[in-house]
Amino acid sequence: MAALDSLSAGYSKGAIMVTRTTRTYRLTMSDRGLDLFLSCHLRLCMAARDLLSYGSTLQAAMMLFASRDFDEMVAELLDPAVAKLAGDRQHYVGASVELGDMAREIRARVSETGAVHAPSLGSVYIAALSHMSAVGDRELIRISCQLR
Repeated sequence: MAALDSLSAGYSKGAIMVTRTTRTYRLTMSDRGLDLFLSCHLRLCMAARDLLSYGSTLQAAMMLFASRDFDEMVAELLDPAVAKLAGDRQHYVGASVELGDMAREIRARVSETGAVHAPSLGSVYIAALSHMSAVGDRELIRISCQLR
């Protein structure tokens, strides 16, 4: 039964067709960026008291980032320390299709104001992870409950 669940987990059956509910996201990070991601993942798993997927960590980071004040979001995207988390090592994370929509919405919002000219989706994900690394344990517990 578990094998069947894992095979069908990425699809939702509609009346006429099957639609994909998950997809793979590419994160291009430096070694420091990967360390940050893994640190965030560990903290989230500990807050949830559960083993979570890497996609859950990226989803939680994006949910936290999307709820930030707009000016703080822009400042995070422009922070040179965050830029150093990007790199040339590619990693792949499976997560919901809504994650990409959320990142594109953030990119559009900051681009419309002219504060940041169309940041890459990768830089939005990395800025979200950077923000997640700074939030308190209570906030991580709250966001882990929302993921379930």
